[in-house]
Amino acid sequence: MPLWTLTLAWVGGAAANEEEYNYFTDPAAADFVLENQQLAVWQFPAETYRQVVAPVAELDHAFRNSGPAGAWLWELYNSLEVPDFVTFGPLWCLGDSAPLVVTGLDDVTSTFTETGTRPSRRTYTSVDTRLIMADFLAKLRLHQ
Repeated sequence: MPLWTLTLAWVGGAAANEEEYNYFTDPAAADFVLENQQLAVWQFPAETYRQVVAPVAELDHAFRNSGPAGAWLWELYNSLEVPDFVTFGPLWCLGDSAPLVVTGLDDVTSTFTETGTRPSRRTYTSVDTRLIMADFLAKLRLHQ
């Protein structure tokens, strides 16, 4: 029995087996890692991580009013160099933040399906976007 276990929180793939950027960046590498049956994997597929969105106007107001760290993050956001296929609109997907609610807080407000018991293989079907944003912004404001 190992002294510790490792759980991979993976933002990627798609429950509907559609093309998804994070997986198709390097499918051979993704398959190599995901086929390791001794590795616990908590997956946040595209259908889930794309639910984590926020209005750009809300982010603008929240970060500008969250002290120097918030202002710096907003400046960084506005100077991002993104690939040509990324377009900006009135909403910003914060999909890479999806695992934060279950790894940094608690999974009580999230739903998932589980296959296997050792190691755990979970596919999250929903996460609490409001909780992710509220916790982050509160922490920024506490340290301003």
